[in-house]
Amino acid sequence: LEQLAPYVEPCMPSIVACAKHADWQPREAAILAMGRLSPQLVITHFPALLMAFEDPEWRVREAAGETLGRVADHAGPYAAKVVELLQHSDWRARRAGLMVLRRLAEIHREAIYSAEVAALSDDPDRRVRTAATAAIRQMAATCDG
Repeated sequence: LEQLAPYVEPCMPSIVACAKHADWQPREAAILAMGRLSPQLVITHFPALLMAFEDPEWRVREAAGETLGRVADHAGPYAAKVVELLQHSDWRARRAGLMVLRRLAEIHREAIYSAEVAALSDDPDRRVRTAATAAIRQMAATCDG
């Protein structure tokens, strides 16, 4: 994928524009397309990816979570924005935020935003609680390791 970046980069404004289309199918397709591209390229359009979590269509929000997971290794500069997802009303956004923070803790060998992550261990959604538990375990292992 890295070899394709120079050819795909000029297309990114069109992909981002599709993420704002009136119909949900092009929005979903654009967000999923971002997940198939170079993470370094996608991370430069991180605000557009985060905006997808505000989409009224759950399929677009699901696609945003999947794509965010694919670029998690490069999301460090946006960790504070990712933490904001932990307060989101949609469980998909909260789970995606937890998965990214878990991955960042693993990569950087430090427990980041551990209080915010721990607070979600009592989340009403089982999937979020499971993700919070996994993130807490990763952070504990990071601190012990």
